[in-house]
Amino acid sequence: MEQISLKNYTTQLSKALLKKATKNPVRECDETEKGHYIAYVDEGVESFDVSLVISPSGEIDAHNCDCKKGKQFCLHTTSLLLHIAVEKKIKTGVKAKAKTSKTDILLEDADPIALKKWLRDLLLKNKDLELSFVNQFAGKKHSYSPAEAKQLTNDAIKAVVKSRKNIDTTQLKKLVELWADMHKPIVEQYHGEVVNESLFINIHSILECCIEFQLKIITSSNKIKTYIESL
Repeated sequence: MEQISLKNYTTQLSKALLKKATKNPVRECDETEKGHYIAYVDEGVESFDVSLVISPSGEIDAHNCDCKKGKQFCLHTTSLLLHIAVEKKIKTGVKAKAKTSKTDILLEDADPIALKKWLRDLLLKNKDLELSFVNQFAGKKHSYSPAEAKQLTNDAIKAVVKSRKNIDTTQLKKLVELWADMHKPIVEQYHGEVVNESLFINIHSILECCIEFQLKIITSSNKIKTYIESL
């Protein structure tokens, strides 16, 4: 086996190892001195300290990882090597493949039943997320009545702020984001047929509801005012 380098690593390392290595996020990669690289490499919920020494001509002169594989060129050193190779391609104008986040990896590997249970518990504890989830997956209505438009707006208020009068900026931000998500299909319907009076009345009902809420609360934020103006 030849000495592994930036030029020949795709032929010197197995395809299975390379494929698996691409799934490991590389964090805080630093070149402490010319050709000396250190980084953290995540594999699932574990993180490993990895280092590589690369000669000016691109050969891997030394490598180390605290996964205790010894002299073997392990999965984590391969991940760092791929990261460095991609970074060098970026500098020469070649677009690099986007890194996979730890969240994406965990979602892909998660047990579907356990994931559904965790999601169900999360939604039960967070009414705003539950409402957003229902709105996203229940299927979009073909048409809305003014009463339904107003109900959606009020449901979002109940989910986020309940009956509180003093509302902080974080809560208002969540409410406005939820409103934007739930109002989107109603606004899109109106945009598609602006001469339709019933669709205009839906928008009018939303605005009335938002303005009514704005007048009832105490806050130093202008998020509701800005949202109303955007509508």
